[in-house]
Amino acid sequence: MSRIGDFYDDIYSKMNEQDKKTVDNANIIYLKFNINGEEVTAYGIPDLEELTGFLSNDGMAFFFGRNVYLANTATGKARQFTSGSTVLANNNEIDFEAIKRECPHGKYNAESKTIRYAGLSHWNGFKDGLCAISWMLYPDGQYFADSDGYGMQSNNEETVYAIIDTDLNIIEPFRPIKDVSKHLNELRARRRAEAEEKER
Repeated sequence: MSRIGDFYDDIYSKMNEQDKKTVDNANIIYLKFNINGEEVTAYGIPDLEELTGFLSNDGMAFFFGRNVYLANTATGKARQFTSGSTVLANNNEIDFEAIKRECPHGKYNAESKTIRYAGLSHWNGFKDGLCAISWMLYPDGQYFADSDGYGMQSNNEETVYAIIDTDLNIIEPFRPIKDVSKHLNELRARRRAEAEEKER
């Protein structure tokens, strides 16, 4: 198997079978990085070599271009999150039932893993090893209005969030979260408490 040449093959050959399965199934790749302040360039696949990413906390870098990538610059591990207008997430990384209940307009985009509006983004970067990735499934009804207000709909924006760690695992699937800031703060506090407990 070869995705990006000898560098990837060397890392891949040292993985156990479970890690190989994760790599094969989750759009994981390994790259080399050049960091200059908050700007990051990556080497290993042509899709990224033309982009400049930006460094978040915890050594994590986001690359937004034709496709969206997230990378751990310390480990060289990267994950491709989109391919064109398709979200590259496994079915267990999307809570289809919660979306069906709470996103009546956007549920079809979730089911087909389609990006039709603002695409994927992130919620205030990484901290304590966690970040929320946002995916707008359907915009606020004003989006559809022309300059005279014609065509406006009455719906609210429908956005879902996934929680991801620095190992690029989605630890909570894409789903509606009413207060993502509060939820992230609670998760981060719990993670800090667990780390402190281990150090005792």
